[in-house]
Amino acid sequence: MLVQVYCDKQPQPLLVVVGSHCRIETLLTAVRGHCTAKTLTLVMKQDNDNCHSPSQRRRQACNALCLGFANDIKWVEGVDCGEELVRTHFSSVYYGTLLGKSVAIKKLNAEKTPVEQMEITMLNAARSEHIVKFIGVYLDFEENVSLVFEYASQDTVLSKLRNKVHILTRREGLTWFQQTVKAVNVLHSHSIVHRDIKTPNLLISGDGSVRLCDFGQAHYLANAPLYPSPGTRQYSPPEIFRGDLYSRASDVYALAIVLWEICNRVCTGEYLRPYKNISRITNDLQLLRIVAEEQLRPTLPLDLPDSLRELMQRMWHDSPSKRPECADILNELESIVA
Repeated sequence: MLVQVYCDKQPQPLLVVVGSHCRIETLLTAVRGHCTAKTLTLVMKQDNDNCHSPSQRRRQACNALCLGFANDIKWVEGVDCGEELVRTHFSSVYYGTLLGKSVAIKKLNAEKTPVEQMEITMLNAARSEHIVKFIGVYLDFEENVSLVFEYASQDTVLSKLRNKVHILTRREGLTWFQQTVKAVNVLHSHSIVHRDIKTPNLLISGDGSVRLCDFGQAHYLANAPLYPSPGTRQYSPPEIFRGDLYSRASDVYALAIVLWEICNRVCTGEYLRPYKNISRITNDLQLLRIVAEEQLRPTLPLDLPDSLRELMQRMWHDSPSKRPECADILNELESIVA
């Protein structure tokens, strides 16, 4: 089956899909999320498989997945998948190789939703030395979709903080944080919010620098109102409990919790999970409520420098409008890290 989607009266199709399992509603929903056209014309006709080699059909399917909204998406072949590294509700990440080089392979759910398609578009748009490098899309012969990334390492900021042998200096910790803010600043400049910033999503590469990863919850601000995401609750801002919209300031709140984790580890020499020392918190909903209604925040170390204390308190301010933007945070960090 060949499916073509035309936008208004444009002569060229916006979207072409080749395959026998086209989900028309999903395709049109995804198109509507990116296109302001008044009219979408759907053309369906039987396709002669002899006109397309398997490689050509798979390439067309891959291009269709990307929805034509990022023309320079790279289509890759020759991926060898190895051991599983991480599994979540939405995907699994494997170690693999591509042309002899180590890569990370993120296998998406079998259901190719517009959210997953949007992740591909965002990864292609937001490029930074501190965002995990997106190599391309791989589609195997069973039409399973995978995203291929550079392989940074299995180390994360969280694993480094938990490593009791590792002596974490203030300069090293603040450099990690500075690089994280740079990555988020790039996202925000493209009107993208990450919505799941946390220390497990900060990879440490071979040269010791940070790579922000996992864009499964990321979203464009302009597409639709952003209601609370299923991100990790220790990093969730008070507006999540109130049911307010997610914004750039919500990402900044999560960054404040990351900064606290790093500073607390530097000051005490031990890692402490946010709110772990507060015994009255027994579940996620209770944590969200107390953060919103009582303005509870993680306990600040006694010997934390005033400059970091004040920055952290502004970043996790109860009011999103009172939180600094990433560009302002970076300006302050320049003098603090120096």
